[in-house]
Amino acid sequence: MKKLLVSILVGLAILVHPIAAAAANEPVIDTARLEEGTVSISHVADQRLKVIIEKDGQQAKYDLRNDGMAETYPLQLGDGEYIVSVLENISGTKYRYVAR
Repeated sequence: MKKLLVSILVGLAILVHPIAAAAANEPVIDTARLEEGTVSISHVADQRLKVIIEKDGQQAKYDLRNDGMAETYPLQLGDGEYIVSVLENISGTKYRYVAR
């Protein structure tokens, strides 16, 4: 179980490094609570934001605040490797990936 969590942590840390992300106004994905089965995400944007958490072809979609306040999301699709993405609204119901 610990090896699994460590591999998820390393994978997410490589995808989005918090210090570089904050400096470049990119989303910050905090993986400090992986052992509790959650990730925290924050981002500042003028547009609406969404989070997609994926594992093995399954997706969980959430709204994300756009004021920079972190929100915590569950990793509820079981043990394994997750892909966490942040999307920004470009018009109507169309979104573009900001981080993946």
